[in-house]
Parts: sequence; C-alpha cells; structure tokens
Amino acid sequence: MSLDATTLAVLRGGLDRVVEEMDITLRRAAFSPVVSEACDMANGIYEAASGEVVCQGPQGVPMFIGIMQAATQMVLERWAEKIQPGDVFIVNDPSTAGTHLQDFKLIAPYFCEAAAGGPRLAFLANTAHWIDVGGAVPGGFGVAAREIFQEGLRVPPVKLMARGKLNEPLIRTILANVRVPRWAYGDLMAQLASLDAGARRLTLLITHHGAERFLAAVTELKRRAEDLMRGCVEAIPDGVYRFHEHVDNDGVSNSPLRIEATLTVRGSDMAFDFSGSSEQSQGPMNLPASVTISCIHVAIKHVFHQVPMNAGSFVPVRVSLPEGSLVNPQRGCAVGGYAEVGMRVMDVVEGLLAQAAPRAVPAGSASTLNALLIGGYDPGRRRRYVCYFFAGGGGGGGPTSDGLTHMNPQIGAARSQPVEILEHLYPVLFEHSRLRCDSAGHGRFRGGFGAEYAIRLRAGQARATLMGDRGIHRPFGLWGGEPGRGTEVVFLRNGQEYRPPLVSKVQDVSLQGGDRILLRTPGGGGYGAPGDRPAAAIERDRQRGVITETWSGA
Repeated sequence: MSLDATTLAVLRGGLDRVVEEMDITLRRAAFSPVVSEACDMANGIYEAASGEVVCQGPQGVPMFIGIMQAATQMVLERWAEKIQPGDVFIVNDPSTAGTHLQDFKLIAPYFCEAAAGGPRLAFLANTAHWIDVGGAVPGGFGVAAREIFQEGLRVPPVKLMARGKLNEPLIRTILANVRVPRWAYGDLMAQLASLDAGARRLTLLITHHGAERFLAAVTELKRRAEDLMRGCVEAIPDGVYRFHEHVDNDGVSNSPLRIEATLTVRGSDMAFDFSGSSEQSQGPMNLPASVTISCIHVAIKHVFHQVPMNAGSFVPVRVSLPEGSLVNPQRGCAVGGYAEVGMRVMDVVEGLLAQAAPRAVPAGSASTLNALLIGGYDPGRRRRYVCYFFAGGGGGGGPTSDGLTHMNPQIGAARSQPVEILEHLYPVLFEHSRLRCDSAGHGRFRGGFGAEYAIRLRAGQARATLMGDRGIHRPFGLWGGEPGRGTEVVFLRNGQEYRPPLVSKVQDVSLQGGDRILLRTPGGGGYGAPGDRPAAAIERDRQRGVITETWSGA
C-alpha cells in the first residue's frame, strides 16, 4: 500500500506523539529521581515480526534504542508462539538486555483488537534505571567486580504479566534483593503505566488511520531512513580510516584498555572493524555487543543528525566485533562500567568520522558519567538509602564554535539531578556546584568547561563508590587543539585527603558525618591551533573568570 506524503507525515507525527507520551508518563510516575529528574530511561515502538525499532521517545537515552531492539528480538526468539495479549516481559540480563543490571526493560506486545483475537501489530518497550539491584555495593556499580554475579540480581526474559495478570511471586523475589524496594516497586509500576499509555495512544492512531496504513507507514519510514543514511555515507570519500582511544583502567589493575577501530567506506556502505581492541577486562569495564552496536549508531547520529533513528538507518552500517574482546565479551563477565566503555566507543567512531568528514565532527568531549554512589542508613528518616549522582563535563570545540560547558554525556539525554532534590531525599549537602575553571582544552575554538562539586555527608555512616573515567586519558583535541583536563576526585575524611590509586574509580570508601567528596569533571578538547584563537575571545574568558592560567596561544 502506497501512502501520500501528507498521510505519511501525519502518521509519523502520531507515532512520535505516542512515544513522547510514554516518556512523560514514565517520568511523572517514577519514584526515583534517576528516572523522574535525570531521565535515565527510554520508550519505543518495535516491529511485530522482526522486533526492529520504529521510533523512540525524545526524552529518553538514545543509546537504549538499539539495545531495546535486541531485547525485543530475544523475547521473540525465546517465547515465539507463546506471546499473548496482556503479556509483559521483564529483563535486565546483560546477555539479552545489553546494558548493566540496573537497567530493567519491559516489553509488551500490541495486538489489534486484542479482545477479538486480532493480529499483533507491534511491540511497546521501555527501560528505566533502577536505583539499586543488590550486589556488593549500594547502587550496583561494583568497581572491583570480576563477574556478573557480584553486581546484583539478574533476570532473564520472563513474563511479568501473563494475559493481564501480574506475576506477584516474581515481583516479591525481585524486591527482596534490592536495598530500596519501595522505589524499585514504584519505578516498575511507572514502567507499566507507560506501556498502558502507549497502547491507548497507539490504539487511537490505528483506529483513525487503519492497521494497513500504520504498517505501510512503518515500512516506508524505514526505507526513507535507509535512503537518507546512504546519501550521507556517499558524501564521505571512499577509503580506510583508523582511530583509537583508551579507557583509563578496568577497576582492578591500573593498565589502560585500548579501543581501536577501522572504518572502511565504499559508496553508500560503511564498515567498522574493532579487531584492534583489548581483550575483555578482568573488572566491570566491558561492553556487550548489542550496546557496542547501539553506541556506534548513536555516534553516527551525532554527525548525521538529519537521519531518523529507526532500523532503516542501521542497514548501510556493518560492524565486526572480535569475540572475547572489550567490545564483545563473553557471557557472565562484569559489565557495571559499560557506559564508560560505550562512550569511548563513541569517541572512536567520532574520531574516525572526523578524518572522513573534518568539518562535521568536534574534538573529544568529557565522555564519562563519573557515577558517584553514596549508600547508607539515614538516621533522621530511619531508613536505608542509595544516592546516585552523575555529572556532566565539557564538550569538544568544533569547526565553528567553542565546546558546550557542562554538557550531558553524549550517550543520551540523561542529565544531572537538581542538587536541591538530592539534598531533600538524602543526608547530603552540596557545599558548592560550579564551573571548573581552566579545564577546557586550548584551541582555535576551545573546549567546554567541566564542573566541580563539593559534597558533604551530613549525618550517619555511608559507603561511597565512584565509577568514572578520563582521569588519565583526557578528552582529545583535533587539528592542533589540546586535550581537556581530566577527572579528579578527592575524599576528605576526618581532615585527611584520600586520592584513589586508580584516579577515576574506587569502591567502598567509608564516610562519617562531616566527611566531604570533591569531584572535578573533565573539560572538552580544543579544536584547531591555540595560536589562532582571537585575542578578544581569550580576554572575554578571562573577564568571565573561567580561565586564569596563561593561554598557550597568547
């Protein structure tokens, strides 16, 4: 069935509104500020037969788009003909769901006129980062974990709901294994509410336009996305490009981990080969294959932002990942630091495309979450808590402008939570939250500035864990630009400084009321020779107080 341009545009807009309402519902109903404020979540629509992505909500984490596709396809494979109206599947197993154990995914089939036995037309899916999943450390970010069993509770694809009936024993089992069950239950119910909202809105859309037009629109949108992507790739000169980056360490030893890739462009096809990457790590710095592939596509989207993110845009891109490597590890390994490795994969892809399309790609960004977890017992509220905080850093300078300051990590739209909310929920006090002066990499266009946070534990005892990176290998500059400053963290306990030996990673630091944590996030790399930066721009930065040191090009 062919669709005219107007009808196709209306249907595309309708699909976008469906997933946007799912985003809004999940955020507003969630208990945890990680979802409601930081937006560490995603919602999407997936094809009924293939499980391929149709569209994803605008407020969610883009990196989840390909990962939820892999999870939906695994449900299709494992449950096949046993998928019924009213079913909802739950999974957080990294071998299926890709990311770390904290990311719980719900997947629900959508049937046309389900009560009358109509056909399955799509899947609705979402992801939410739960504040805790058990494991050795509060929040689940076990820096020293050597296998998945140390990181928390693992759930394979199973039915959370069967024909509309909740699996109460499964829910009780999950909640018995987390430190903050009330919030976990609240976020789970928010995820179910999001699926319900999506189903209602999709029903209105299909009732108005008909199932045949809906399916025709899905097919046509995928075809157009492929054509757009092929047009972008054809604009890149044919050739072979190489680039590599490093993760500081694996949380167990202080040896760097290498991520190396080759990009081959031929006509409208591009192929990435990561054969030069390190073997999988001893610690949690490993990236399941589905996440690696998703990160590659998100990095491409950063460059070719006009291409919609659906399964059609994936077709011209081939990926080769050596088995047992950092970017395609064996099942059962620890993966808690997957986001740090994923962002380095994105840096490598952008470094490759910077050679192929020099005027389209900025210098290296902070590319680290610097996930800080503080867990303990709040004596004022008489309950256990897990505080999860992550901060932004500087973006890389670009071909025409300075880098963004304190931008969110490029894997998604997740953002730092308001400190006022964290101070209300937990026994912590943010003594200051400010720009990190002199952190930007010098260049014709300098990088953006990182941030500096001073956090004090107000009362009680707690344990702190930091899962970060970029403490040793700093954000790179391009075309003569200099790297940005790296991550720094200092624990001030009983008046004594403690700096982690692995710089950006440390687990189980004991804290008492009054102890402080000083966290400084990276600045972005510079673009172009520092000597080419206009004197007026340097003086403007000095007057604003964001640079105090001597500018290398001045």
